Amino acid sequence: MKAETTKHEKKIGVFHVRWMSFFSFIFAALYFASSAVAQAAVSECDAVWGASSGIVTEQVDYVPKKPGKKGDLRASLVEGSYVVRLSGWLYYPADLVVKDSPVLIYNHGSGRELGEPCAIAKYFVKHGFVVLVPLRRGHSARTPERIPSNWKRIESTGVYTDDYAADCKANRNCPACTKDSCPDGLIEIDYIRQQVADVADQISYMKARPAIGKNATGKLADPKRIAIAGHSYGGSLMVFANAELKEHSVAIDISGAEVSWERNPHWKTVLSAIMNSAQQLPIYFLQPANARSLGPTEVLSAIAVSRKYPAQAKIFPAAPCFKNPCDTSEESEARQAHMTFVRRREQVELWAPSVIEFINRYPRP
Repeated sequence: MKAETTKHEKKIGVFHVRWMSFFSFIFAALYFASSAVAQAAVSECDAVWGASSGIVTEQVDYVPKKPGKKGDLRASLVEGSYVVRLSGWLYYPADLVVKDSPVLIYNHGSGRELGEPCAIAKYFVKHGFVVLVPLRRGHSARTPERIPSNWKRIESTGVYTDDYAADCKANRNCPACTKDSCPDGLIEIDYIRQQVADVADQISYMKARPAIGKNATGKLADPKRIAIAGHSYGGSLMVFANAELKEHSVAIDISGAEVSWERNPHWKTVLSAIMNSAQQLPIYFLQPANARSLGPTEVLSAIAVSRKYPAQAKIFPAAPCFKNPCDTSEESEARQAHMTFVRRREQVELWAPSVIEFINRYPRP
């Protein structure tokens, strides 16, 4: 006997559907609201993107806190004990599940206190990437002018490059020095090279990170598309890392050694030797046309071509300066075209598509 649906049951059905829709709406709202709150609590980019950006920011320790010791260049004295803990920001889309994503690991330049590279993070996340922005040893987050609600400053333990160089000169206690000679120009170069260990930990962290989302399985990163990138000192670090590490897919050198290339000839000598030293993974060199020097891209990419490494090089149109006309003094240039090339949204949108194309062209086998 076929049951008949009463008007009362029809009303209950409609009522049930409406309430289910209502609860689904509330669930979605709470999920994305919690993502937005998490973002606002840890990221200065929220003021740039807006709370509805659809991007989540996490503060992460890519080297978890562990005991250190005096003399360890990655350790700092914290509350009476030496510890090692390297931190940074992880950006990803506010989706229900995030897994098997291409990864961009972006290493910053030389400033002791660093702001977040919001334009880079937003562009790559919106194009399907997960972005890790590590603070290398001895660096900390810059306190933003507009401090987000519940914002917390993060930092990485360890010895900052300038402090290392000063101690090295005073005590002649580092590999760049001998009993009779302590060449100024080699000290920071040697210390940047030592930080390849930090890059190795960044890659390991991303490869081990689980997928994000309720009941998600697998890993967050696509192991075939983990790109390491850097700007300025971070760009030079990519040349060293690309020669020594093999767990990434490609390296991106943005304006590496640009500011120091002409005044410190050791950069050309050392980086050229590294490029000539061994078979390397694909590497892409890029700079703006009004860089302090175009030598790094021209010289290092030429070596890659001569050695038949898979490589790419491009000089982009002149980047704007903070002041017009551009102040061409050495110190000011480092804070103008050198920085706007990676800080301004329209500049990132100029070069980032070619970086994504390069990453997609050379996945790991």
